[in-house]
Amino acid sequence: MASLERRTLLNYKDLKIPLPDPSDLIVMKAVANRGVDQGDIERLLTYNKVNVVHIQKWVKEYSRLMQNREIVDALDNTLRKMGLLKKQIKPNSTSKKKRGRHA
Repeated sequence: MASLERRTLLNYKDLKIPLPDPSDLIVMKAVANRGVDQGDIERLLTYNKVNVVHIQKWVKEYSRLMQNREIVDALDNTLRKMGLLKKQIKPNSTSKKKRGRHA
């Protein structure tokens, strides 16, 4: 599993404690979608370098498997709030042509 390869080992006394990559932890918390997880996600986004594309990809995949679009919407709202997600444009939308001024 790729998330196991990205983990960090924390040495504490005689123990090696595996910690998930912050991006993977955000995916786990987004999928759980509990109230407390939203605050945790915001703090993880604030204090860690994360791969937003990786997070979105996996949350969308879990959302599809769980048939629960709400987790994608909640993540998108959090990313937008944190300034990490710009307004999305629908892929099939057409841009309006600028009209010239008539003299």
